[in-house]
Amino acid sequence: MAPADSKDWLFAVAALTTVATSTAAADSSRAGVVTGAVASTRSIAGSATAVALGDAVRAGEELRTGPDGIIHILFLDQSSITLGPDSSLSIDVFNHDEASRSGKIAMTLNTGSVRVVGGLNSKGHETEVRTPSATVGILGGISIVETNGQNTSSTFLFGQEMRMTNTSGNSQTVLRPGFSISGSIDRISSAERRSPQQLSSLASRFEAGPPPGAPAGTPEPSVAGSQPGPGAAPLVSTSDRPTGTDNPGSTLAEDRLGNPASSLVGAAMSNNRPDVINSSDTPPPVNNVRTVPPTVTS
Repeated sequence: MAPADSKDWLFAVAALTTVATSTAAADSSRAGVVTGAVASTRSIAGSATAVALGDAVRAGEELRTGPDGIIHILFLDQSSITLGPDSSLSIDVFNHDEASRSGKIAMTLNTGSVRVVGGLNSKGHETEVRTPSATVGILGGISIVETNGQNTSSTFLFGQEMRMTNTSGNSQTVLRPGFSISGSIDRISSAERRSPQQLSSLASRFEAGPPPGAPAGTPEPSVAGSQPGPGAAPLVSTSDRPTGTDNPGSTLAEDRLGNPASSLVGAAMSNNRPDVINSSDTPPPVNNVRTVPPTVTS
């Protein structure tokens, strides 16, 4: 998918501003805004509706995508997530204090994949992605989390650190981009380096586009009762933020991993920075991967 048009980002800024300023006291569960959606639904109290560009997002919602679906959400603290195809995720906790510029985000990924781009909240508190087998904490960075329910994999792409803790209490922490951890209820792996090809393939899953073989202009599947116009594909702005003087000078979190050639993916692939990945295929030094055994209490 081509980089997002500047008007898409103007829309995102306007929509997020509206969400942030409209009766916050009356609706403290409000968390962010949908800035891109294809073949996806949202559910509150068991009632499912189609996800649309500009929808407000609230804590307590469950989001689902189809085989060709994708959802991109921009939170009030400038964090963002992109839910990949065939995925189910619920937003459990969102709070953000404007005065201290801090807060908490927690979500549950039941199945599928999600890319998390940290904002203000993640600078001081981990953004948590819970799965049936593990919890991934992302501090000031960008990670991709995948799960099939029994097994969970997380890949660290940028930032301070990423930590996985399985339900047995075993934990691994990674400080170097380009490495991944996998785990299940009773097992957790050491960090493994991802190849440039693997990183590109992983990032490409979050690019929206028409289903293979679909003619141009074919609308995406929708929930019964919705009325998409003929040939009206939903707008999605999940790729690189455009640059130049004509684009909004907002402080949106940079979500530049939609394009596999983006600078952040390039940073994770680079072997020129000693703090990222060295040129060998050996695991990172022990001081960069910490293993914490479960705590036994009497």
